[in-house]
Amino acid sequence: MSSAEQPHPIVLQLEKIEGRLGKIEKALGIDDKPKTFIRKRTMVMIAVMLMFASGLMYGVNYVLNELFAALPA
Repeated sequence: MSSAEQPHPIVLQLEKIEGRLGKIEKALGIDDKPKTFIRKRTMVMIAVMLMFASGLMYGVNYVLNELFAALPA
């Protein structure tokens, strides 16, 4: 094979990097096609965040009601 037929060393290195990244993405479950469902971990995280937010809003509401109730009329 002559040097004109061989790809440039930078191109070879980029192809190796792309191959490694492809293997990493495959191991992590990342592909080009989007997932059509929400994972269980994501659903649990959303539920916990909603519970935290509702508890926080309940607490803020309670504190504000107590503060305004303590004001002289």
